[in-house]
Amino acid sequence: MEKRRALAALALVVPLPSIGVLASMYVAPGPIGASVWLASKLLFVALPLLWWLWVERERPSLSPARHGGFGFGLASGIGLSLAVFGFWLAVGEHWIDGVELRRLVEANGIGTRGRFLAISLYTIFVNSLIEEYAWRWFVYSRLERLVRPSVAVGLAACAFTLHHTLLLGAQFGWSFAAVASVGVLVAGGFWSWTYARYRSIWPGWASHALVDATLLAIGWRLIFG
Repeated sequence: MEKRRALAALALVVPLPSIGVLASMYVAPGPIGASVWLASKLLFVALPLLWWLWVERERPSLSPARHGGFGFGLASGIGLSLAVFGFWLAVGEHWIDGVELRRLVEANGIGTRGRFLAISLYTIFVNSLIEEYAWRWFVYSRLERLVRPSVAVGLAACAFTLHHTLLLGAQFGWSFAAVASVGVLVAGGFWSWTYARYRSIWPGWASHALVDATLLAIGWRLIFG
């Protein structure tokens, strides 16, 4: 019974981000695709909590970090951010065209400094938290009920990477998406392992937020000089 519930939960939650990206970037760009993307995002947030409360009948928790977890998250975030920045300095300019990136952000209505800053703050502080809550807590924990933890880490990372690959492919082309997806896969696996170790979303969120801040700082430099 527990394994059937875990499979049902995964079938409901895992496809949602990919559905949103496919609708908004590939199938129906424009108002319809944006509406599907928004609906999938809201469901991605709501379904894990509703499942936890109504199907599994558990109590809500703030997922407290213990035993040095938050410090580990900050330290790992700094390390990963340095690796991202180093990779960018080495090869980044060969993969992303600043002119094309500016065109992309303008087409999406975030081509001004104020709007780009607003979406950056949302990504760093809110979206990263949503992803840690949904991918690491909910998806990883359900996978752990089906397979051993090391396999669950890998599967959760693959699920996390899929919609990022679709998104990057639409925005930057498939050559860049293939390379960047390796980084997403490694980061997703690391953050799943972090959750497995500390049983809290906050260490992974601290690390994730710092990496997103680094990526967006690079984006700011490319777009606005």
